[in-house]
Amino acid sequence: DESPWLAKRFGLSHVPAVLLFLKGTMYYYQSGSYSVDKLVHFAQTGYKKAGLSQVPPEPHVADSHERTFLMACVAVAVVSGALYLVDLLLQRTRQSKRRKAK
Repeated sequence: DESPWLAKRFGLSHVPAVLLFLKGTMYYYQSGSYSVDKLVHFAQTGYKKAGLSQVPPEPHVADSHERTFLMACVAVAVVSGALYLVDLLLQRTRQSKRRKAK
């Protein structure tokens, strides 16, 4: 509950969960018993028979909310730039019309 991003990253759905990280591979301890003997056996050789996967990468610096905010900022910047260009064109058109009228 305290670190939902860790649970999501490592695919944890229950507690306690024991994972062994070894040379870029993550091994899942799936026995119902958490005795010292069973855990030591898993860490020494039992992990070879366990479920495994690659260690998932760390999440991006910008989580989904931050990415949404950044995308909104980019959209505002693009629209602002477009409006600035339209304003410049309108000013030049007005100036051109004034010169022709004189």
